[in-house]
Amino acid sequence: MEQATFFLFWFNSNVWGTVSDWIMIIVTSITAVLLLKSFSAQKTSNEISYKNYRKTIRPYFSVTIESEEFGVGNFKKFLTLKVNDNNAFDLQVVEFKTDYIVTLDFIPSFMSTNQEYSVEINEKGLTTINQEPEKIAMISFKDTEGNNYMQEIFVYNIGDFYISGVEDLLVSTKSSLTT
Repeated sequence: MEQATFFLFWFNSNVWGTVSDWIMIIVTSITAVLLLKSFSAQKTSNEISYKNYRKTIRPYFSVTIESEEFGVGNFKKFLTLKVNDNNAFDLQVVEFKTDYIVTLDFIPSFMSTNQEYSVEINEKGLTTINQEPEKIAMISFKDTEGNNYMQEIFVYNIGDFYISGVEDLLVSTKSSLTT
């Protein structure tokens, strides 16, 4: 008869049922906290990955100065914009100073990788000595996904031109994360 009582439950189910409910609540709470932390880390990782991706598709421009001879002893200097790494779309001249550059009116709206565009430099751009860099032009453009960027062209000292780094203007009008 003692063997038959051995298989009976030796604890009160009302007490142990309550304990198991509390253990289930604690484990579920810990799981929820860990999931929230995991989702937060995943979001950060996705943002970093998307920023790196945008850097790989971002076009940027460089400037060089070139001289061409017109007749004997007559030289004209040209400021040449060159798009590097990726295609640039919707190029626009936001502002420019005609004191230094003849015109930027005919800049193409699309430039492919390594394509160049040259503009003539006025005499003032070749003879003026500036103590501080002076902004002479600002161009805006987009990458293949429609993200907006801007670069500025400066003159410093006699005929010393340089271009700023690429600056993001606005977030993309179409997001690759939603497609």
